[in-house]
Amino acid sequence: YATGQYALIEASYPQRPGHKARLISPALQPKSNLCRMTFYYHMLGESMGELNVYVRFFSNGPLQKIYGVSGS
Repeated sequence: YATGQYALIEASYPQRPGHKARLISPALQPKSNLCRMTFYYHMLGESMGELNVYVRFFSNGPLQKIYGVSGS
């Protein structure tokens, strides 16, 4: 059972190839070394593009890609 929030990012008109949506969170403070993030996505359809997940381990550090998937 999952709890939380959801975001709907529309990929059809008026969006165009190359448009990007970004969801950015404040820094997370894990309570243990077993910290994980769970999310669900739906990317069925033409020209869905990519879903990438990045993390930043230090406030001024570089973004590091930890997950990526392309639509169908």
